[in-house]
Amino acid sequence: MILIFLLFLQLVFIFFLPINISSGDGAELVAAVSLNGIAHPSGYPLYILLAKLFTFLPFGTLAFRISLFSSVCSVFSFYFLYKILIKVTGSKLAVFFSIISLFLSYSFFLQSLIQKFYTLNLLLIIILIYSGI
Repeated sequence: MILIFLLFLQLVFIFFLPINISSGDGAELVAAVSLNGIAHPSGYPLYILLAKLFTFLPFGTLAFRISLFSSVCSVFSFYFLYKILIKVTGSKLAVFFSIISLFLSYSFFLQSLIQKFYTLNLLLIIILIYSGI
């Protein structure tokens, strides 16, 4: 059930993903990913290496594929957040509404669509919290 829900969320993200560069740092990060370069300090090496894997997909523009990486990180964040909240609350209904509320929040939704490192940072933090529980 949760996998079907996450697939639905990914399809919604894909529908809204920009096909071009979407923010100021997005251009720099897309260039760094495509050239295996370094972005402005701190360089975001993990983001650049993982996003590079998405550049090998055979569809869409380069900016679209890197945006897809950000949305995939968001969806995996939902998955681990689901696992954390189930352990903490035990209520699937409350967890479902919590995830929907996060998904519908303006800031989270927009940050999940652009070429930025925020969603990868969120995923790593949620994985650390999950591993600690």
